[in-house]
Amino acid sequence: MQPLNDFNTMFQADESRIGYLQDEMNVLLRKFLGKFVRAKVIQTSQSLTYVPFEDNQNQLQDNIIANGSAARAYLVDNEDEIPISSLTRFFMSVRKFYIFVTSKMLAKFPFEDPVVCGLSLLNSKNRGDLPPSAITDIARRFSNLVTEEDFTSLEEEFLDYQTTPASEFPSCDNVRTDEFWGSILHLSNRITQKPRFPLMKKVISNRLCKNTQTDTRTNLDNSTLCALLASKLNQTEKCHSFKPTKEQLKCAKSACVCYNSGL
Repeated sequence: MQPLNDFNTMFQADESRIGYLQDEMNVLLRKFLGKFVRAKVIQTSQSLTYVPFEDNQNQLQDNIIANGSAARAYLVDNEDEIPISSLTRFFMSVRKFYIFVTSKMLAKFPFEDPVVCGLSLLNSKNRGDLPPSAITDIARRFSNLVTEEDFTSLEEEFLDYQTTPASEFPSCDNVRTDEFWGSILHLSNRITQKPRFPLMKKVISNRLCKNTQTDTRTNLDNSTLCALLASKLNQTEKCHSFKPTKEQLKCAKSACVCYNSGL
């Protein structure tokens, strides 16, 4: 669970990091695949989401599959006392665990969502690596921001942003995402003094560049994250269709009252 904890903690920062979401999802998936799938299989797959990880022929052997240093040391120290049948069951359970976690990630994480892919444009380092459709994919999802008639102009603005030399833009080194985009979106045409990126400003708004701020957002400890992740993993239905029972709501209200009274 540690990689999942690290992943969640990364996005609990005050600074918006949504532009890194797609890359970090792939990093997280690669970490889990690397624990039980042969590296060559991962490297040669067309996409991480299509790695045939359930095929036994593509999985690592028992003597090198990741199961934790403490467990590995215990197996080595007690190899003469552990029955072969117990070892077989143990490694089978390890494989089932990794397969379950990977399958859950592929089912729940938005790897193929065009908006998540498009949001990579918020990462200034991806400026020249994205197609113009990245910005219009976001605009389509939030149809109240820009009309479809303006999509061509929106893509032209994005191309202007992509092809402008870095020397003409504010530095993005050690600068928060919202501050960088605040500087970019307030640029104006040198001659007309009109806004240079008026349509992009509507799409790349504070809703995309800023996190929802709460007093304790950055103070979540690992126990809280583990509890949230456990709840998510144990929930088989889609979150938007989940309807808590009256008893669950009562317990939740009691927990909130108890928490608030201790502040």
